[in-house]
Amino acid sequence: MSSPRTRRKPVPTEFQQELANVLDRLRQASDRHDQRVHLLLGDLLPILESIVQRMEAQSLATTSLTTLRDDLRRLPPAPDQTTVNDLWTRALQILGDITGAPEPRRPFWKRRT
Repeated sequence: MSSPRTRRKPVPTEFQQELANVLDRLRQASDRHDQRVHLLLGDLLPILESIVQRMEAQSLATTSLTTLRDDLRRLPPAPDQTTVNDLWTRALQILGDITGAPEPRRPFWKRRT
């Protein structure tokens, strides 16, 4: 059983909504090989900078977002596709975990039978 001190505060709705909007934008890339993935990750950095700063000001847990932000900061201007894909996948996972947004289902005609 966790004590009140170790229990994580829930992320306030304002941040959840903002992160859900970012998650929706990232999901616009149809798959990991979409050329927009690198651009979308670049757009994510200033948004995460702002969110992390505001969350830290309210003493909220930011560990996963801070790690993602730091990895985006270190992303070279012309990264290899594997690095971009891995970072995109992690961003989707982290943002999905924080917002509670389920992974979108594939259209039925693209599902394997």
